[in-house]
Amino acid sequence: MLGLIGLALYDVIQRQHAILRNFPIVGHFRYWLEAIGPELRQYIVTDNDEERPFSRDQRRWVYASAKLQNNYFGFGTDNDLDLTPNYLIIKHSVFPLPEPHPGLPN
Repeated sequence: MLGLIGLALYDVIQRQHAILRNFPIVGHFRYWLEAIGPELRQYIVTDNDEERPFSRDQRRWVYASAKLQNNYFGFGTDNDLDLTPNYLIIKHSVFPLPEPHPGLPN
């Protein structure tokens, strides 16, 4: 019981996290749920691209930038675009195609 009282007092006094200051012991559950969020989304809730108007990766970049943390994230995709119908994919070629010679059949 003394541990919870000490934790609540520390949460009220600290100035880094507004959630912990406003909701002393219960605020820790938010960070716990945020930590296990990817596992929950994998099986239960939504995919990273289903939320609108911004994807979860874009929102993560904005939050990290606002907190002056490392905001170097790849903006690639997690989707398998090769199997997506009606999706134009332009791929580069390591070697150019040979020029057709005039007078020779292709």
